[in-house]
Order: sequence, then C-alpha cells, then structure tokens
Amino acid sequence: MITNHLVPTPLLIESTDIPTQEELNLSVSAIPRKTKTKKKKKKCKFKAEYIYIKKSNNKTYRKRIKEEEYYFFDKHGDLTKKNNFVRIGTGTLGTVFLDKEKIVSCSKVIEFSNKKKFDYNKKKISYLLKKTKEFHNEHIVEFLRYGYLECIDKFNLYIEMEYIGRQDLMFFLKKINPLLALKKISDGLYHLQEIYKFIHNDLKSLNIMVLFHDINNFSIKIIDLDGGHTIDDYIKKNIEIYGTPIYFSPEKLFNYDHDLEKEFNKRFTFNKSFYSLTSIEKKEYIKKQDLYSLGVILFEIIYGKNIHTLIGTFIKFPGNVKKYSFVDGIDNAYDAFLKEYPGYELGICKKKLPTFLEEQIEPLTYLLKNLLTFNERKSLKEIKEFIDSKFQVQVEIRRGGNKESNSRTNTSITSSSVSTSMSSLKPMAFSMSSPISRSSTISKTSEISENGIFFGKLEGSKKIVRIEPSLFKSTLFKCRQFK
Repeated sequence: MITNHLVPTPLLIESTDIPTQEELNLSVSAIPRKTKTKKKKKKCKFKAEYIYIKKSNNKTYRKRIKEEEYYFFDKHGDLTKKNNFVRIGTGTLGTVFLDKEKIVSCSKVIEFSNKKKFDYNKKKISYLLKKTKEFHNEHIVEFLRYGYLECIDKFNLYIEMEYIGRQDLMFFLKKINPLLALKKISDGLYHLQEIYKFIHNDLKSLNIMVLFHDINNFSIKIIDLDGGHTIDDYIKKNIEIYGTPIYFSPEKLFNYDHDLEKEFNKRFTFNKSFYSLTSIEKKEYIKKQDLYSLGVILFEIIYGKNIHTLIGTFIKFPGNVKKYSFVDGIDNAYDAFLKEYPGYELGICKKKLPTFLEEQIEPLTYLLKNLLTFNERKSLKEIKEFIDSKFQVQVEIRRGGNKESNSRTNTSITSSSVSTSMSSLKPMAFSMSSPISRSSTISKTSEISENGIFFGKLEGSKKIVRIEPSLFKSTLFKCRQFK
C-alpha cells in the first residue's frame, strides 16, 4: 500500500534578506583574530671567532672573542669586503688576504658548500690552532685565531696566521744549501708528525716559505697545514686524497688505480698487508707518505726540476707528463731517473757544483735514494738522525765584543763517516700495501696542469692562467740541458 509521505517544502526567503557582499566583508573583518607574522630567515645564522690562551702550566684553553672585538667581521661584512685587506694568493683550498694595517699576519678564507666537510675542517683548524700555540716550532707556520660563518648556502672558515713573506722555496733553488734546507724541513716535519700527530698531505716546494739571507743563512716555514689531517683521522675516516700528483708516493694512489697496485705487487713482495698491521705500525707507515714528497723536494733543490716531470707520474694525469712504469731491479725514483738520464750523477756533475757541495755528494745521493724509495722507506727519525750526523757544529764563545761576535756557529759537512752511518741504518722490518681506506677518493679537477701543477688566478686578473714556476727551468747544478 502506497502511503503519502510528508515532504518538507523549501523555505522561501525574500531577496531583501540575502546579505550583500559588503555586509559579508564587514562581518568577517569584525571578527577578532590573531594574525601570525612570518619570521624572516636569517641568511647567515651564526658567526664566531676564537683564540687560544696559554696558561702558566703551558696548557691552553679556547677563548671566544666578543663581537665588538671581531677581526674577521664588521658591520659591512667579512674581511673579503674590507678595504684594508688585499688578496695576495689563491689556491685550491682558499684565498689568502694580507691586512695592510697589520703586516705581521695574513688571513685565509676557505669556502665550503657541504656542512659535513665544514664541521670536520672547523674541528681540524681548532686543533691546529691549539697545537701551534702550545708547541710552537720555528719551521712551522703559527696559527693565531680562527673564525667561521654559517649561512644557508655556504660555510666559510677564516684563519689568521703569521705572515712569512711571498717567496717560496721555488725562488731559491739556485741559492740555498740543499742539505741544510733538508735539515730544516725535516725538523719541522718531524715536529708536525710527532708532536702535532699530523700529516701534511701536500708537502711541496710551493708550500715552503723561505726568508733568505745567504746560501747558509736562511729560515724556513712549512705552510698550508689546513690541507692535512691528523694521523688518527687517516686511519679511522675515509680521507679524500688531496695534493699535487708530481709529489705523490706510489702507495698514495693504490685505491685510485687498482691496476697500479697490481703492477706494484708484481715488482715488490709484501711481508704484511696494511690491514693486518697494528695501530702503531699503521701510524708509522702513513707518516712515510710525506717522506717521499720530501725526497722530491730535495731533487728539485739540487737539479732544479721535479723528478716526476722527467720520469713520469705513477698514474697518467691530464697533460703531457708520461706515465711511469716500474722496472725490475729499480726500487727508487732516483735510480729510475739515472737510468733514463745517464751521466747526471752528482759525482759526474762535480765540476759544475759549488765547492761547498763537493763534500755533500755522498750524503745527498744516499738521501735521494732512500727518500724516493718505492717500497721500503726509512722512518723520518732515521733520516733526521742521518742528516744531523753530517753536521758538526762548533760554537765559539768569546768574552767581550758585540752580540754578533759573542757566539759564532760554524756549520761544516763531512763525508768521512758516510759509509759508517749508512750501514748503521737498518731497513724497515716490514712493508705493506695501501695505507688509505678502500673507499677513499681522489679529487680530479680541471685545475691540474699538464705538469701536475694546479692552475690558479693571478692577482688583478679574472682569468685562470697557467702557473709556470722556476721548477721547470735549469739551474747551476745542471751538467747539460735535460731532454
């Protein structure tokens, strides 16, 4: 049965009861409500500066600088925008500025786009500042303060350090005593490794500043420490391989090119693998990468050229420098050089050498072979002891007279005990493969020139130009022109 349902009829509203748009707007605006104001994000959220103060017990503590005493920053921005700072150098890791009002120091600015790398380097610079303040060495550049700026899109580190001058070792290859220069560099490197527990990672002539007086009177400073790492970080972390290829030791490149490692293993027999070594043995082995670079520097001082521009690099890099291939019976780069360039032994070149170098021929030859060894490299301590044994220092103390005549140091080098000292140095008890972790990477950039030297920007020029140092020019030590 069909029933009739009551269906509600729609309510009719006269048009005059409908509110106008103006009335609606007024009613909405009349309602009180809380409005949220958007906070503007700061482009650079944090900046700070620190120094280290030495206590009476020779310990140091970190002190944060008050904002009104900032050195790197002012109301106009950071030091790159200050009128009293002038750019004096640009490298792969950063730009160096000199304060015209404060000539005793210079400042380096390093930019990062990666927060993780920025935090790691900030910690490393703080560590170096503390060490250089607490354990100062005359052959290592001293850090004075550091600061940083954290922004949304970039992170900057600022380092103030002592200003050495603008002339590096490349300018003095013809003018300095090679054995004395090696002694000073090895003293600084030993302090860096044993006291700071730090690996330089990019030791080369361009990173050694010289204050020159005469052939036997000069001071040396090792710079660009910020490109290195602590020894513990080398073992525990995946360190990126950084440096200049023509100064690299072969084992530094094993994990970049496994074919090199295979070729190396065919020529040399290992008693132990790096990964089977104890922690102490790993640390000792890692230190020896800088020793190979030290040997390349010694070769430059004597011959005026980089040895790997002559015999080739262990890996073929962009440019005209050839690749070196290992040869049976040759275990060091110096013998490889003499095989390719016969007649360049120091003894044969004796007549072309300065008279004071005649007694250095045997120790210099010994050092070149041992520092440039591919497989079993002696420790820095052994090398340093050998160099020190060649120097006999006599100090005459005279009563009266001026300060210059009160003490006079006469440094002479003898070769009578060279053979005895050589035989007393025992070879390494072990040799092993790569000291770098398997996941390490090398920075391959377009900034490597054909000779393995980085391109850079010259002051006052916007173009990137090729730097051609005196490294590739002949010196007074030549017997004849190289091919």
